[in-house]
Amino acid sequence: MSNKRFDVVVVGAGVSGLSCASHLRRLGADVLVLERANRVGGSVRSRTLQGGFVVDDGPQTIRSGDPELFRDFHELGIASLRTPADASAARRYVLRHGRPEALPTSPAGLLTTGVLSWRGKLRLLAEPFIRRSRQGDESVRDFFARRLGPEAADGLVDPFISGIHAGNPEALSMRETFPEVWAGAQNHGSLFRWALARRSSGAEAAQGGGGDGSSGDGRRAPSRPEVFSFAEGLSTWPEAMARTVGADRVRLGAEVRSLVRIRGGWTVRWRETSGQEDAARAARVVLALPAGPTATMLEEIRPAEARALRDIPYAPVAVVQLAYPRDAVRHPMDGFGVLCPARGGRSVLGSLWISSLFPERAPTGTVLMACFLGGARRPELVKERAETLVEGAHREMVDILRISAVPVLHRVQRWPAAIPQSEFGHANRRAAAGRIEEHLDGLHLLGSWRGGTSLPQCWRSGMELARTLAGSGYADGAPSGDLRPGSGSTSRARN
Repeated sequence: MSNKRFDVVVVGAGVSGLSCASHLRRLGADVLVLERANRVGGSVRSRTLQGGFVVDDGPQTIRSGDPELFRDFHELGIASLRTPADASAARRYVLRHGRPEALPTSPAGLLTTGVLSWRGKLRLLAEPFIRRSRQGDESVRDFFARRLGPEAADGLVDPFISGIHAGNPEALSMRETFPEVWAGAQNHGSLFRWALARRSSGAEAAQGGGGDGSSGDGRRAPSRPEVFSFAEGLSTWPEAMARTVGADRVRLGAEVRSLVRIRGGWTVRWRETSGQEDAARAARVVLALPAGPTATMLEEIRPAEARALRDIPYAPVAVVQLAYPRDAVRHPMDGFGVLCPARGGRSVLGSLWISSLFPERAPTGTVLMACFLGGARRPELVKERAETLVEGAHREMVDILRISAVPVLHRVQRWPAAIPQSEFGHANRRAAAGRIEEHLDGLHLLGSWRGGTSLPQCWRSGMELARTLAGSGYADGAPSGDLRPGSGSTSRARN
């Protein structure tokens, strides 16, 4: 394959990169994917362990009602392998006074929930009368404390941010983290009025057709967002996308060493696990990498923008899988899981009850859960010994769920840079990516730090970029600036 020419080279085989590559391949492009690891999927990693436990080391579920995504599952041949979560997934718990308390599932439920005191509930009723913010932005915590009251911000919003984003609500930008919510409150003057407007527009859309979730070609998506996985774990998805690209077009164990701007495109050089070096030319290159590795790749070409990307913070997370005999757990575990507010002083950010969502993931008579530790709240925990992490997670689950046995299974997976954080200034850091693409024709940047952190958002960003590239063609103009043919301008990188 030495120095063969491709239409597009995609560096990085996570969901973003594979979505881009698989859609390009189906649109007729000749694509090469380079991935440093010996497997595809990035943080999506599924395993079947001894005893029949099926675990995911990274993300645990997908939540989506996007008809295009479900249509893509059909095209990939994995629609029949999708497993919707048990109906109990609608019930979620938050820790209050040391005990799991079910979160309200409706506005009326806010008035009866035990998550808030009566004073906190009364404060919610004032929300429609809170003025719009006159600031250009505010922290997630300040926004919800101002609109819903401090008790709701700390008891409801904080555990959600910690459990889903592994973030610190006092440091996260509201406009960047929840742009739709921010805009809704600003445009309608109230979260309550915005919610009513959304419900009304949703009802009108359903009456106008398509509200049944039909994808338009007989392949149906859920009528509302659904939580699901696949029978053998989430890895089923990226592995299917990789197959559409082709085994001979996905190079694993390929560490990209440099990008060289040439007339008509780029030369990408990489080193195989064996130590052998190889290269390929392409009209376009897509860097589908975390912000840090992207910055490393570009620091010699665009140093100012590379510094901006390197400033994007990531929250580290440790995933601790625990399994117990069912009869040793007093809590019914009848829900999605439990989230832990920061004010409780817990090490665990939250726990997902995998065997409640997907009963086939654990042998009969056992329960399986995934606990998350670290995050922006306690980043130092991720560096602890595996035994320490297991002991800490077990100790807190014993207290929260009233467990009377030791784990029959435990497993630890660390992610030192798990989730990008949309802290203040994130819009400017993302804008640096646009300037890079503007100045370096044929180079495109993709990743959760830019297009959204959820797996469906990563998939959609990759798909949209593929459509853009296919629509504009793969021919590239002559290089500009300092990146002249023969100039030797390169960027050393590790992907």
